[in-house]
Amino acid sequence: MSLMKKNQKKFQDGQTPPSASVVGTPGGAKTSMGKDQLSKLLDASLGEDLKTLSGFNSREAKTQHKLNALIPRYIDYVHRLMDQGWKHDLLPYYMVWSFDVASVELALKIGFYCIENNIDMPTDMYKSDVQTVMTRCMETWTKNQLDSDHSVEPYFSTLFDAMTGADGSDAWDITDKLSRRIYKLRGLLEDEAGNLEAAQKYLQKAYDLGESVKTKLAEVTKRLDDSKAAEAEKVTAAEAKPDGEDPKDSDK
Repeated sequence: MSLMKKNQKKFQDGQTPPSASVVGTPGGAKTSMGKDQLSKLLDASLGEDLKTLSGFNSREAKTQHKLNALIPRYIDYVHRLMDQGWKHDLLPYYMVWSFDVASVELALKIGFYCIENNIDMPTDMYKSDVQTVMTRCMETWTKNQLDSDHSVEPYFSTLFDAMTGADGSDAWDITDKLSRRIYKLRGLLEDEAGNLEAAQKYLQKAYDLGESVKTKLAEVTKRLDDSKAAEAEKVTAAEAKPDGEDPKDSDK
């Protein structure tokens, strides 16, 4: 079992990262400091921690360090920044770390905060915007969840509705290549849930954007057509039966 999946299981079992109150915080700083002082402290501390993180070669070693060191070290600062309505590069970094250790609810909360407050991804490590990074992270997390037969809700739908504008906001401007993969996942989830019309709709959208789902789309469409035909036959049979006729008396 990979480290990410182990961490996912911890969160599914109700375990959370250690509280920042029992883990060292950057410089042992007090939460009473002002915005500028806090920003300088975080700049220095984050710079050192990013250097340390870049020193790990394997993805699993990086994830382990995020889970055991970075997540608990900065959690109080993340909440304080958002509570105060402040901006700092720590927030988008912490969003990605949270996705990496399967703390998806917090990752989404931070991501939406960044979008609402026009906080960009740090350009020294990311070339994409927050929406794109969130979508990629959600795709990876969703696939890992499905591979382990675990639910992806309500988190997948929360991001999907934001991405497509179904939540009432503007749809995200992300690449067709990424968007079509998310539509495919939504279609597969709807198919698994037995919602054939929705599955066909989303798989068709994925196909229109260039995703290789032709076979799956044809399969779902056939099952949907067969289901509609069966329902039509039932309606026709019910309409053809004389009113008040008791099936038990049909041979009398």
